[in-house]
Amino acid sequence: MDIPNREKIIRLIREAIQHILALGRQDELALLPVFKDTLTVFDVAPYNRSSRLLLLSAANQHITKAEKKTVSTIIGDLDFSINEMSHLVRIRLICAELVNLINQGLEEVRSR
Repeated sequence: MDIPNREKIIRLIREAIQHILALGRQDELALLPVFKDTLTVFDVAPYNRSSRLLLLSAANQHITKAEKKTVSTIIGDLDFSINEMSHLVRIRLICAELVNLINQGLEEVRSR
């Protein structure tokens, strides 16, 4: 039993981590543990339906937290270069895609 979209989710999380590291700003580095914690969720091998639901729900909470932080950073008062803003916007888009994939996974597991 595996988590739906697992590989794609992991790839997107790793991409988000690369964008955070490219930013290099201390306040955005606070996002790093959120994404790393989400990666650890996918290191656990689910053994039944309820464990898959639990892991996906935990991942959803982590990504939602990261998305809220990213949005508040984008609309905040800090000045960003165009390059930095492009990293932030990409992180935000990754979060949206992750939430979508995780929700699809939740629906798939629930329907089985």
